[in-house]
This record gives sequence, C-alpha cells and structure tokens, in this order.
Amino acid sequence: MGRRKKAKEIEINPIFEPLFMDNLDDPRYYQVYGGRGSGKSFTTAIAMVQLTYSPYKHKILYLRQTMTSSEDSTIADVRSAIDLMGLHDDFREVRGIITNIRTGATISFKGIRSAGSQTAKLKSLSGITTLVVEEAEEVESFEEFSKIDESIRVAGKPLKVILIYNPTSAVQSWIHKEWFKEGLPKPERHSDTIYLHSTYLDNIENLNPSVV
Repeated sequence: MGRRKKAKEIEINPIFEPLFMDNLDDPRYYQVYGGRGSGKSFTTAIAMVQLTYSPYKHKILYLRQTMTSSEDSTIADVRSAIDLMGLHDDFREVRGIITNIRTGATISFKGIRSAGSQTAKLKSLSGITTLVVEEAEEVESFEEFSKIDESIRVAGKPLKVILIYNPTSAVQSWIHKEWFKEGLPKPERHSDTIYLHSTYLDNIENLNPSVV
C-alpha cells in the first residue's frame, strides 16, 4: 500500500472548535446556530470527516426531516470537506454511506420521513455515536427528536448530538422551548450543552462580496 497522503491543514474559526473534541466527558448536545453564510454546516462537515480518524471508530449519521435526493447539500458538504482536506484516497462511498477505509468509521445520511408523511424506519441508528441534525428546526416535535436522541446510547464512546439551524426559523420551535429562555441559553442546560452561535461575519473571508 502506498504512503498515506497527509491531510491539508485548514484554519478553523475558534467558535467551532468544540465540534472537534473527542473525549468521553464531552457534553452531549451542540447547538450550532446562525444565519446563511456563517459557515456552520461546512465547518461541521470538516469536523465530522476528522472525527472518522478517531480511535473510537465513530458511526456518524446526518439526519434531516426529509432527504430529498442522494445529492442533498449535506452529502455535498461532506464530499467537499474530504476533497478540501486532500483525503479522498481514504474514503469510499457506496449507496450513500461514506466509509473511512483507514479506520472503518462511517458517515451516513437519512431522512426522518420518507415520501409523503410516512415516518422512515431508522434501523441504522444502532451503533450511532454522533448524530448531526441539519435544518433541525424542521423536525416536527421534541417527542420525535427524543425518540431518535434516546437511540444514541453506545457505551464506552463519546456521544454527540449536533443540531444545526437558523435561529430566526427556530424561534417558535421545540428547540427554542427546550434550550432557550427569553432568547438566552437555559442555565439548566449548560452542563450538557455547548452553544455555538455564528453569523456571516465569522465567515466573511470565504464569501463573495456580492453575497455579503
């Protein structure tokens, strides 16, 4: 086997550094919220790619209310992160599952609901250590989220539940009711939650001036 290509070093905004932690005593929940162009989704994708090199051999699941196609933006972000880091030789993608062939860790993608309003059977939750919920405000209820959350229970590995969303869209959702009070993080959630708020100003060097 040829010599492994070294990953390219990428400068990460310090706001997102907690996403790269990989310790057994890390908090379980990560609130990653901000407006368009803040870099939250792509930086999370970079963190998830890096996490596949962990000795814990993580099984990562990206979840959305509906996964409209195999070319969903969440999959595109992970593919782009792999390419940006120069690690494409370490990964194989088969049937929507991206596997790090060096470690055996995986990144998969599912929709909570399939065609129409039918709830999909999420059998693949078995063994999941890291859950990334994109557009989390679209998940219909806290009860629906809790059923999935309670399935993330692998022993002996760090467990993460990462919620990514636009705060203006989530202000009337279950997310705001469970994790915020009068617009501020709930104190009782501080021990098990990290709040990562970003705006386009935190990612401005990567944005076209016309977008700004």
